Amino acid sequence: MVLLIMHLQNTIPNYIPRGTPVVFQCVLGKDCVRMLDIYNPTAKPVSYWVKYEGVPDFVLEGEESFKIEAK
Repeated sequence: MVLLIMHLQNTIPNYIPRGTPVVFQCVLGKDCVRMLDIYNPTAKPVSYWVKYEGVPDFVLEGEESFKIEAK
């Protein structure tokens, strides 16, 4: 039981989001375009995914997840 608690104590903080979420706001009827630079400073590949919350009238173009290879 102690090993399980130690494992959870070391891994659970990695699932807490760091920083603030990226929020896109714009006026209705106008285009909303934002560019993000995402890089991978680690030696392992990193996978990201997009979660859209809102009215189902809008959709995401392309893939909802992507992978950044290590340098």
